[in-house]
Amino acid sequence: INAEYGSNTNVLPSSSSTTSSLTFWSFGNTTIKQAFITVTVLLLVMQFTGINAIMNYAPRIAKSMGVPPMLGNAVIMTWNFLTTLIAVPLASKIPLRQLFLYGVIAASVGCGMSSFGSYLTGYEGGGVSPFASFISSVGIAVFIAGFETGMAPAGFVLVQRVYPSHLSGEAMGYYNAGQNLSAFLIVGSFPVLSDMLSSAFYATMSSSSGSTDAPSDGSPAVTTAAVATATDTVLAAATAYASCVLFGVFAIVGVVGWVVLKEKLP
Repeated sequence: INAEYGSNTNVLPSSSSTTSSLTFWSFGNTTIKQAFITVTVLLLVMQFTGINAIMNYAPRIAKSMGVPPMLGNAVIMTWNFLTTLIAVPLASKIPLRQLFLYGVIAASVGCGMSSFGSYLTGYEGGGVSPFASFISSVGIAVFIAGFETGMAPAGFVLVQRVYPSHLSGEAMGYYNAGQNLSAFLIVGSFPVLSDMLSSAFYATMSSSSGSTDAPSDGSPAVTTAAVATATDTVLAAATAYASCVLFGVFAIVGVVGWVVLKEKLP
């Protein structure tokens, strides 16, 4: 243990007589309590950085960037597969703690780039901007690479290192249950939150853009087609701003998680 972890005090040797009598629920013990907090933060970072939202709503995200939904979905899934293969040699050459933390940094940067790209889309009126789409696309690619090459392969192993070996099974059970619950919340809430934020931005932008009624000076009224086009434009901008907020939240979660886990992971 000392050869692998050095003087890191977060690791509990399973042979210790002090720890052999501890259970998963021994929160009165400071080290067990710290281990529980570490695993909880670990699973929250793994899920609330938005990986399931991106994977499940890839067509929707691709469409917002002006890419045919099915083509965008195929590209995202292919990139996800390739980065998973890259993780195999990396895991054998880089310590898992460093691999995970590198992955969190990359995922946070990717979410930040996607947030910025969405902001540019909204700022430019909701139209498909090549530069904004490029920023968002690169951000999603960086995020997936960081998650699949660092966070995903290292997370499950690190959970077992935080606890002593006789509690690793219970720790993994808690971790998996938390992962599934978090995934359910993310997948279920992402479209709802996106629509709510889009509606809020749409209402704000519509009220500030003025009325489309006939002018008082007797000039022709705005046509129905023009109104529909203006509505679609405002809605597209509002949706882009909503994506900006959600990806920004994902980025913040990743940064906070990195700060916490940097001190606690073995």
